Amino acid sequence: MTWTVATQLRHWTFPTESHHNLPPVDDTMDEDQAPSQIVPERAPRRTIGDRLNIVKKTFFTREGLLGTYDYAFLFRPNLPFMKKSTKAPPFFGLNDRMPVVLALLLGFQHALAMVRAVLTKYAHR
Repeated sequence: MTWTVATQLRHWTFPTESHHNLPPVDDTMDEDQAPSQIVPERAPRRTIGDRLNIVKKTFFTREGLLGTYDYAFLFRPNLPFMKKSTKAPPFFGLNDRMPVVLALLLGFQHALAMVRAVLTKYAHR
């Protein structure tokens, strides 16, 4: 018998109530049924030609440089008297490819925020 949390709960006794009042526990799931890995499988190694095609697509196509991102969302202020947008903000997943221009804009914004943080730290001394 595999000792799981469910079987441990079934064997515990509580001082104020009987262990017979616990709901039935489903022990059909075993640890061996879970996936052996929770990370994505490794992709086959890319050849130099594949890598050059990715670089070409990234830097020499409109899709790679600009993508389909809503750049107006970045420059639209969020002021109280302006009408709120009903669209959700653009979102990139963890392993999604980001357009080059957007990466440069967001990197520049991040650098400015770091400079501001350093300057304001020493400005109040």
